[in-house]
Formats: sequence, C-alpha cells, structure tokens
Amino acid sequence: RGIPVTAAAEVNVCDFFEARLVIDWLSYLDNPEQDVAYCTALLSAIGGLTERELACVRLSCNAMQTKFESFRAACRAYVSLHAEEEIARKIVAFDALTDTLRAHMRVRTAAEMINELLSLGLEAQIAAKEGGRARVSRIRRLIAEGEDVDVNAFLSRLKAGGYQVGYAESGGEDSVRIVTAHSSKGLEYPVVIMAGAD
Repeated sequence: RGIPVTAAAEVNVCDFFEARLVIDWLSYLDNPEQDVAYCTALLSAIGGLTERELACVRLSCNAMQTKFESFRAACRAYVSLHAEEEIARKIVAFDALTDTLRAHMRVRTAAEMINELLSLGLEAQIAAKEGGRARVSRIRRLIAEGEDVDVNAFLSRLKAGGYQVGYAESGGEDSVRIVTAHSSKGLEYPVVIMAGAD
C-alpha cells in the first residue's frame, strides 16, 4: 500500500524481483547459453521485447518443424529467416549490445556492471514498480556485494551462499517499524499494534 516500513530483521535481497532481474542479466552475460536468463534479459527494459514477440519466435520455429537445442538458437534461426521484421531487428540490436557489455565485463567489477545495466534502463524499470524506492535500495545492497569481484566470481559467491544477501530495510523516520513484542517492551512507542493476537 506504499506505507514505508522499517524492519529490525533482515530480508534476503535475492528473494525480490529486482535482484532476480539483475542476477539473471549477469548470468546471461557470463554464460549466453542459459535460456531463462536470456529470456529475462530480452523481456527487460534493455531488451525491449515482449512475451508476445518471444512467442512469435517460438511459433515460427515450430512452423519450421525444427527442434532447437536452446531458445537462443531458435532466435538465431529466426533472425536468419526474418531479417527484415521488427522482432529480428530487436534481437540483432540486443545481441550487439550484449557483445559490448561482455567486453566491458572483462575489465569491470560486478558492481560496475550492475550500475551500467541500471543506467541502460533497469533502474527505471525497477523504480516504476510499486515501492520503487525500496526496490532500488535493495539493488544498492546487491551492488555493495559486487564491489571487489568480477561478474563470474560474484555469481559464484552468490551461489555458494545459497543466494542469501541480508538487508535490513529502513523506510526512514516516518515509517511503520516492525519488531517483535519482546523488542518493543516498555513504553518505547506511542502506538503499538499487536497483529494476530486473536
């Protein structure tokens, strides 16, 4: 409902849409043959494709009665057969951009790559969702994890840690503070709501 919240307990940043979006993008840049990460990137604000357009690619491949090992291979086949169509042009532009990003990835940290992805349109996509400010704050926490490592090492670190990145959310001074009954003892707060006490 857009009410700012401060929680004493940490949340896992990787459980949120925005973190999964960024992690999928980095995974795709690190290994372009991953279909889920590839589709996530295509459907993002940077990729600019829609679910309907991806379905057109798949249906076109079905019409060819050809079985492709990956969706990426299906996209390559689609581009070769339908080069003049808008979807093909979008895929070609996307591939050119990701080639450039992979070149950057060789000399930049994971944090720098996340910031570049944000500047290319992911930040606007994330901020446009409900609770955008909190979502961007969670991404900033993810960036802090990637300050000193390259993308591959960052993804390996996340995987080894079970995709757990703790973050104590803060909604600022005028926010609802969520705490346990034990930690709110005494007359510390002017208003206390005991949820689920029935």
